[in-house]
Amino acid sequence: MKVVRKFCTALVLCISLMLVIPGVISDNPFAMTVEAAKKVKLNKKTAYVCKGDTVKLSLSGTSKKAKWSTSSRKIATVSSKGVVKGIKKGKANIIAKIGNKKYVCRVTVETPSISKKTASINAGSKLTLKVKNTKQKVSWKSSNRRIATVTSKGVVKGVKNGTATITAKIGNKKLTCRVTVIKTATSQNVIKYIGDRDVDYDEESQSHRVFFSLVLSDGKTRVSSSGMLRVEILNDANEQVYRKDIIFDKSDFSYWTYTYSGERCLLCCIEIPDSQVEIGSVSTGRLGYQVVLPTGMSTQVYAAEVDSLPTVSAKDNLNALKNYIQENGKLNSSGERFISYTSAEDGMSYGIVYDSANNSFKFIYSSDLNDIQSTVQMRLGISNDGTVAVQYILVGESVGLGIQAVADLNIATYNLDRTVRFNVLASTSGVTDANAQKVANASLKAAFAGWEYLLLKDTGLHLKDIGFLSYD
Repeated sequence: MKVVRKFCTALVLCISLMLVIPGVISDNPFAMTVEAAKKVKLNKKTAYVCKGDTVKLSLSGTSKKAKWSTSSRKIATVSSKGVVKGIKKGKANIIAKIGNKKYVCRVTVETPSISKKTASINAGSKLTLKVKNTKQKVSWKSSNRRIATVTSKGVVKGVKNGTATITAKIGNKKLTCRVTVIKTATSQNVIKYIGDRDVDYDEESQSHRVFFSLVLSDGKTRVSSSGMLRVEILNDANEQVYRKDIIFDKSDFSYWTYTYSGERCLLCCIEIPDSQVEIGSVSTGRLGYQVVLPTGMSTQVYAAEVDSLPTVSAKDNLNALKNYIQENGKLNSSGERFISYTSAEDGMSYGIVYDSANNSFKFIYSSDLNDIQSTVQMRLGISNDGTVAVQYILVGESVGLGIQAVADLNIATYNLDRTVRFNVLASTSGVTDANAQKVANASLKAAFAGWEYLLLKDTGLHLKDIGFLSYD
């Protein structure tokens, strides 16, 4: 298959050169001499860009229009005007071509991350934040310098009690850390945290409530005070749906009576409304919390089982996809509604058809490269059992190639790093099983990448939202 692709690429290149060469010839020999005398230069030989960000490349020393291309569209794309966009971490060559001359810029796509997304410090204390996985210049900024300041090297200093967002900017990419500053209060050294604690769900306010008490060092006297509650919620699909450092003060304390024992206690109650919890794929999980006092003393991290997390199920999203296609899709010859996308650069087509008779979707991918046609079809029912059947067909009559293969996918575990074992039903002589597996998996990965783009472009959904939980 590699040999066929190289042959096709070479043929396309030859045709492109035949089209370009006549345009280079000028009726004015003197004009050609002047043009040749100028030194044509690309403004960058190497460039760094964040995933999702762009960088502009340009040629100087020529008035001719360059033809731009990339060595890997999975890593970085480039527009007809030389605007490069980072797609995925890696390296790609961006090529500007004028006639037979090529000018190359080596582009590195980065996925920078910040060392902490949340942090807490005492007033007057310092914390150093770092940005990893980038060679670009990082600029730092605080949303509120009266709460916390930050230097050009990411050193954060707490000024007074409150919260501030520290932003690291790399190109157009922004990374943030939510910093909570706690005012030191030496008078509270006598406060000791004890184990009166509970987590429940209040149906009326639709919020999770975290209860805890503070007590003096005598172990008996309950008091109210200020401090911070660090809360994280992970659902059973291992999705972080909530993370926040919550400042509490004396006003959050009041007397509560335990339902079963009747004991009346001075407790702090912190509410976490559903509106602040991200929607996940499952409603069950664990809420972890830790109390941090102004003195710097903190408790261990406690955890409680929760079962009322907000969710939108894959079935709900599949029904939303069905409604979108029925309302906005085009009509095919079989009377079915569909949405589709065709890449202008390589001619590859991706489609999602809603089959109303079976209440299911047909995912279709097709490519045609020099009379070699490849198709991938996958059917996904709204009420599915967690598996889907995939069919792969390759036909190349002019070169005597043919492959037909099928496979079953577990929709919860499939991702681009997984190799699927296809059952080869038929193939032309000379096609080994290893080659058949290789081209079938390559086409399957291309199909999923296109379906992900089509879903996101038309509906805002990801494959992960409709059941492909491991696809990212």
